[in-house]
Amino acid sequence: MLKCTLELANSRIFWAESAAAEPMQAEVAFEAGWFGHRSLSRMRELLTNLRARYGAFPSALQVLHRWPQMGGDTQKLICHWHLQLSDPLYRQFSGTFLPERLLQEDPTIRKLQVVTWLGRPAVGAGRGARACSWPASSCPRRTAQA
Repeated sequence: MLKCTLELANSRIFWAESAAAEPMQAEVAFEAGWFGHRSLSRMRELLTNLRARYGAFPSALQVLHRWPQMGGDTQKLICHWHLQLSDPLYRQFSGTFLPERLLQEDPTIRKLQVVTWLGRPAVGAGRGARACSWPASSCPRRTAQA
């Protein structure tokens, strides 16, 4: 789960730059350096994930286009909500694993506990060939199974 990020800075850039009439192209974003120094293939993957995360909710994305002065805590919450909506593994983690841990006598969370939870058969069940929406090289389900 440590590889899963809310993509705070990249989300804000996506909200601002995707407001144009034309869909954001990876090549344009790469040439303009909107998302920093990433390879073009990583840029394509990032945009695919951000489109899945925010594009599924066009009305919400329109609001985000017009909200450049959003505070940091609000931005974190919005990114968290959209990641929950778009990624079933993150939704299970934040909606099941974390609340269950809070009920324990020792509610701390350690990497081994997360890896063990990720390895459970019910986690991510029915998600098809891809274990999660993160890049294949950093998907925690694949890392846990290796």
